[in-house]
Amino acid sequence: MNPLLTGKRNYLLIQLFVIAGYVAAALLGFQFASINDNVTLIWIPAGLALAVILNFGCSYWPAIFIGATIANHLAGSGGITAFGIAVGNTAEALIACWIINAIFKTRINNFTHPKQVAGLIFAAAC
Repeated sequence: MNPLLTGKRNYLLIQLFVIAGYVAAALLGFQFASINDNVTLIWIPAGLALAVILNFGCSYWPAIFIGATIANHLAGSGGITAFGIAVGNTAEALIACWIINAIFKTRINNFTHPKQVAGLIFAAAC
């Protein structure tokens, strides 16, 4: 990991940026809602969450969870519903990261090699 990103202060700062980014991406994604205010075919925060977990590690899951909870509250979901959706959004990022890392047998934090991109496509198809 980048030495500039280590330390408790920077860890919390990155968590705040992830929360803000997740909420902003969710609000953008909700613009594509068709059936209900919080049901959309395009969920931009899923990619953001996966990128955060792949690049920074699983210790950033609380930011994804908090961001998803806030975003779903802003979309009009009740407390229990927003909590349940946030659990699902967090779990999908963690499970996708686990699948990708299991395919490559090592931790992947960027997709610079064609084999890595092919593995990501394969993991998405599963």
